Amino acid sequence: MSTSDSLDPIVANALASLDLLIPKDISNLDDSCPICLLTFRAVLDSRDDNVVPGKADAGVARVGGCGHLFCVEE
Repeated sequence: MSTSDSLDPIVANALASLDLLIPKDISNLDDSCPICLLTFRAVLDSRDDNVVPGKADAGVARVGGCGHLFCVEE
């Protein structure tokens, strides 16, 4: 069972609508995710290099409106 299977559908849709960022979109890769405390550099380095940017199942996302960044892992 994936994490999205156990989420409320509204939350799952909100997460699915977030675009994942590429390194040039992040002003400081050494900032940490406020949720897991890993640096954004570490989060991005752990991704598979063969994925299409913005379409992976893990990475860094920006919340629209407030602009907060956090890591996303499916």
